Amino acid sequence: MRTLGALALVGLSLPVEVLAAPAGRGGAPVQPASRGYSGPGEAGEAPPEVPEWWSKKFERKKVAPPVVPEEPGDGLPLERMDYGGIPLISFDSDLGFGFGAIASIAKFDRNYNPYRWRLEILLSATVKRRGDGVEVPFHDDYLNWDLPGLLDGLLRLSVVGRFRRQSNSGYYGLGNNAERKELVIVANPEEELGYSEVGRYYEYDRYLPSIDINGRFKLWDRSTSEHKRRLELLVGSAYYYNFLNIYENSKLEEDIAIAQEDSEDGRKMAKLLQGTTNHSMFLLNLGLIVDTRDHEFVPTRGTFTELSMRFSPGVQDNLLYAGFTASTAWFFSLYKDYLVIAPRVLLDNVVGNAPFYNYSQFGSLFPRTGPGGSFSVRGVRRQRYHGKIKAIGNIELRSMFWHFNIKKQKFHVGAVLFADASHIWADYKRISIRDQYLDAAGANFAVGLGGGARLQWGETFIIRFDPSYSPTNDNFALYFDFGQLF
Repeated sequence: MRTLGALALVGLSLPVEVLAAPAGRGGAPVQPASRGYSGPGEAGEAPPEVPEWWSKKFERKKVAPPVVPEEPGDGLPLERMDYGGIPLISFDSDLGFGFGAIASIAKFDRNYNPYRWRLEILLSATVKRRGDGVEVPFHDDYLNWDLPGLLDGLLRLSVVGRFRRQSNSGYYGLGNNAERKELVIVANPEEELGYSEVGRYYEYDRYLPSIDINGRFKLWDRSTSEHKRRLELLVGSAYYYNFLNIYENSKLEEDIAIAQEDSEDGRKMAKLLQGTTNHSMFLLNLGLIVDTRDHEFVPTRGTFTELSMRFSPGVQDNLLYAGFTASTAWFFSLYKDYLVIAPRVLLDNVVGNAPFYNYSQFGSLFPRTGPGGSFSVRGVRRQRYHGKIKAIGNIELRSMFWHFNIKKQKFHVGAVLFADASHIWADYKRISIRDQYLDAAGANFAVGLGGGARLQWGETFIIRFDPSYSPTNDNFALYFDFGQLF
């Protein structure tokens, strides 16, 4: 199914550092370095000049010497409050045309890097055609409080309160052998069904209020002005409540009916298809992060590697399970930022009684939907595949080729070519239900190919446009969104 959409971005803001704190090209912020590099003086007290012998000592060890705070080049004071916001417009073939607004307030302090704290608020929704009418399939609101300078810069704490609803959440069955049949949407005037109530065979409705608290502790840090060299410990927790509305005559309703049967097939399905009623979920997160990137948002060198686990003690419906993620992304500059090659490999496994929707999610530090969709395999439908084992690979050829300023704001324009692929398995052994295996006998990859454009505003605000096509799923998709894929 081909979907086209007009794309636009409307911007209205105060200084861009309000949206995210400005940083230097090597990840070094325009603001002074963190408290760990602020010298022996007390907070707010200017450190003394750096002696020559000290600089030589650290030069030999290739460690950045203490930095004497200076006023930033834009003339803004080191001690200040920044406010701002912009309207947001996006497009996703699976979710429709998005609109909303994002605003933030940040407290800058000479002893904290990149700021003392920052509060960000997002209100967004999407609209999409259904038959001759429209629906609002996706709603996402959050409040994010970021405190990066705790415990003398050793701890970065993030607290996120969120409400999300997706009325067209996808469920096509379990395993990589799940078929998708074309459906004809026909209104039934005799039963007075509106267009919002038909064509829901591969969909269900999910409301998700949640709160996440994550801390990142620096275990080892030898960062320089050129790039990060950091090992961090991730510790966190999350609580959310799931409200599920299973559409009548849907694929999910059919599989739930099989799981309730007193038969071998029923017992197999019941073991896999958990969490189909309203329930609470509590998660504990633990992991290690290796970060050697030269820039957090537009890296040209280094790696970002995550080894993490999420654990549910099963506070309700016996949903006791653990999920494990191993993800590594690398960045190689072929010629400055004009030509960068960026590969990523990700493995995600689930053991235990995980809820079925977790089979189409991955990650602990940055939970994402996939395989399928704008942040995993572009061109493949969002939540197209569900399985306990997920493997995802991406490779991008990136180029930022045009750099210019508008007054004090910096802009960079670029392009990207990409290839995405994934493979999932329903379980750790091959399972047959209704005389059909959930997973194919051999390799059954989902592939997405495409190319797109990038606009970088300041140091941290990235706009991306990714047209893509999946030859394995025969599906074309457009994505106009914010932030890099990885």
